[in-house]
Amino acid sequence: MQIDLSELTAANDSRKECTVPIEKAEFSFQKEQYPVEEGHCDLRLHHSADRQVELEATIHIVLMMACARCAKPLSEPFDLTYSCKLDLNKKTATKKEETDEDDDEDAFVNFLINDRFLDVDALAFDTLSVNMPFAVYCTEDCKGLCPVCGKNLNEGDCGCSATADEPKDPRMARIADLFKEV
Repeated sequence: MQIDLSELTAANDSRKECTVPIEKAEFSFQKEQYPVEEGHCDLRLHHSADRQVELEATIHIVLMMACARCAKPLSEPFDLTYSCKLDLNKKTATKKEETDEDDDEDAFVNFLINDRFLDVDALAFDTLSVNMPFAVYCTEDCKGLCPVCGKNLNEGDCGCSATADEPKDPRMARIADLFKEV
């Protein structure tokens, strides 16, 4: 969804608060597609002067993902915050949290359209991309899948002969024998 910033920038010291739904149905990250189950963004905008807008966003997104060990489908919630100062004259943003004095360059903003519209979906997904975990698990102690038969080991032992003691690859038999001696 897009928010028109022209009303906000028409007057100095104007403010706007709104809750905007995330409309895109999928989030793409590292060649994976994650369906969006629900999502919204709470925006707080403040136009101080000369097309300078302070943006604060609280983003809530629930993605349908799969456990990295057992492939069980799960709903993973993300609650994120983002804040920056937008310069609509230059299409740049300066993050409020940045304290690195060597990095004086302003970042190009790809969620502004025609210096006038704020693309809320792009803002939410850019923020999520930076905070995306490497892997998600259904439980902390998930046992995963049997490498031989593929049974979910959280549901019980599969009874395969090559589960614990026997090596899965015959080339690894010598190394497995070394660990048996210890």
